[in-house]
Amino acid sequence: RMKVVYSKEVQSAFECCHGDRLYSKVVALESTVIAHGLPYPENLETARLLERTVRQCGAVPATMAIIRGALHVGLNTAQLEYFAEQGQQIRKVSRRDFSYAVSQKLDGALTVAGTLIACRIAGIRIFATGGLGGVHRGASDTFDISADIPEIARSNVMVVCAGVKSILDIPKTLELLETAGVAVCALGQHEFPAFYTRSSGLKAPLFLESIESAAELMKSEIVLGGVVLGVPVPKESEAEGNLIENAIQEALKSAADNNIQGAEFTPFVLKEMARLTSNASLKVNIQLLVNNARIAAQVALTLSLSKLSARQRHQSSPISVHSAGPNEDKTELVVVGATVLDIQCTTDSAIEHSESNPGSCSLTYGGVGRNVAEASARLGVRVVFLSAVGKPEPNSQDTDAHKMLSDLEQLGVNLKYSISVPGFYTARYVATHDIQRGDLFVSVADMKIFDSPLLYKSIQMLDRDLNTAERSGLVIDANFDLADLFQVCTMASNRNIKIFYEPTSAAKAPKIVAAGCLKYVLVMFPNSAELEAIAKRISKQKHHPFTPEFSAKTILGEGTKRILETRGKAGVAVHWLDKNGNYQC
Repeated sequence: RMKVVYSKEVQSAFECCHGDRLYSKVVALESTVIAHGLPYPENLETARLLERTVRQCGAVPATMAIIRGALHVGLNTAQLEYFAEQGQQIRKVSRRDFSYAVSQKLDGALTVAGTLIACRIAGIRIFATGGLGGVHRGASDTFDISADIPEIARSNVMVVCAGVKSILDIPKTLELLETAGVAVCALGQHEFPAFYTRSSGLKAPLFLESIESAAELMKSEIVLGGVVLGVPVPKESEAEGNLIENAIQEALKSAADNNIQGAEFTPFVLKEMARLTSNASLKVNIQLLVNNARIAAQVALTLSLSKLSARQRHQSSPISVHSAGPNEDKTELVVVGATVLDIQCTTDSAIEHSESNPGSCSLTYGGVGRNVAEASARLGVRVVFLSAVGKPEPNSQDTDAHKMLSDLEQLGVNLKYSISVPGFYTARYVATHDIQRGDLFVSVADMKIFDSPLLYKSIQMLDRDLNTAERSGLVIDANFDLADLFQVCTMASNRNIKIFYEPTSAAKAPKIVAAGCLKYVLVMFPNSAELEAIAKRISKQKHHPFTPEFSAKTILGEGTKRILETRGKAGVAVHWLDKNGNYQC
C-alpha cells in the first residue's frame, strides 16, 4: 500500500477544516516545474517564491512529489532543494508512471496529471500550475496528446493556470477539453489566455468575473469533473506575441531536428525558447507561475472564509470565560497579535560585506500585540492575550519566548489562549545598523509561525468563551493570516465588541481589506505609509494622489469611525466624519 506523508503545515490545515478538505485552504503545487520546467537555481528560487506567495495570501502550500516511493503532500526545505538540484535526473511522473515509481521506491517529480492523482488521494481541490498540457502541434501525425486532459476530466479539482502552453495546438486542446467534459473558464476576460500572452484569439467557453465566483463554482454540489481556470498573465509581464511565436517555431524545428520526443519534449522546447528570447520567456514563465499561485490561494481562502462565516451564523450562544486568576473575571480588553523577539545589532565600524563584523547585539521583547498587552496591563486594564510562541523541538522550549510570556503573566495578563506551536520558532526580527551611516542596513523578519493553522483552534476556544458584557474592546494586529483575521473580526462583530486595528507595516496593512473586515473596524492606528497602503487597496481611483486626507476619506467611507495617523515627531492626526458625513481632521 502506498505511503502518504503530509507536512505538518498541511496536516494542521486538514485538522482545522472540520472534515471537508474543500475548505482547508490547501493549494497543491506541482514538482515537475522544479525538476524539469526551470533551470537551477531559478527553479529553487521559484519554488520558494510560489510557497511564500500562497502563504502570504493566507493559504497553505502543498508541493507534491514522490520520494522513495512515498507520496509527499507538502515538501520541507531540504526536499525542495533536493528536487531543484537533481533536476532532470529525477523521473517525470504522470499517470502512466505513478504506480511504477511507487512500487520501485523511486523519486518522482509530478506532472499536472500526476499532481491531479495526488490531489485525489489527499482530498485537495485547488491546484496552481503554469500551463496545461494538451494536443501537440502536428498531433494528427504523431498522436502526441498530454495525459493532463483525461486526468482533469477524471478529477474534481480546479486547475488554476495561464491557459494551455503556447507551444501546443490551443484550438484543438480546447476542443478536446470540451469533449472530455471539462469546464474551461477564463477569469476576468472572455478570451482564453495563451500562457505567455493574455490573448489566444479564442473565446473561453465559460466566463468567471471574480475570485468569489470561482469559489462559488467549486462549492457547487454538482461539479461533475475538473475545472480549468484560465488566468491571463498580468499585463506588465506579458510577452510580445510575435517574439514568442517565432521562438516557438524555431524551438519546435530544433526539437524535430534532434528527434526530441515524449517526456523530454516540453523541457527541451522551453529551454530553447528561453535561449531564443534571451530569457524573456523564462521571466514571463516565472511571473505567471507566481500570479497563478496567488489566484489559487485567494480562491482557496475565499472558500475557507465562506465556511467560517456559515459556521459562525449557526453557533450556539457564548459562555463565560472560565476564572483562572484575579484579572480574568471581568476582562476589559482582548488582544490578538504577535509575540516577537527583537534582536538589534550595531557594528563597531562601517559594515564590510561578506565578513564577520564586530559589534554589539541586544535582545528585547516585542511584537505589536505583545506591546499593547503589556502597556494595557501596566495601565491597570484587564487583558486577555492570544498569541503564539515556538516549540522547535518536541522536548524543548524557546526559553526567551516563554520568559516573555511569563513576564506578561506576572502583570496579570490572561494567557489561556496563547499557544506553543510545534515545529516553529518564535517570531524574530533581526536588524543590523551601520554605526558609520547611523541607519538600518538590513533586517530579517521571521513571522512564519503566524501562518500556523493551529492558531485557528485557539481562536475557536476564545470564540466559545467570549462574554459580550465583559469586553469593552478587541485589538488585533496584522501579523495573523487572512482567515484568522476574518474569524477574529467577525467573532467580535457578532458580539458587538469594538475592534481596534494596528496595521503593523505598510506591506501587511491592507490584509484587513483582503480579509473583508475593514467594515468592522472602529478605530485604526496607521502611520502615513500604512494609511496610504490601505487606501490604495480599496480605492478605484488608482491615479489620484494618495494624500493623507484622500486616503483617510477613502477608508472612513468604508465604515471605520476614527483613524489615528501617527506622524513621528509631528504628532498624531485624527481623521473622522462628523454626524453630517463631513470630513474632519
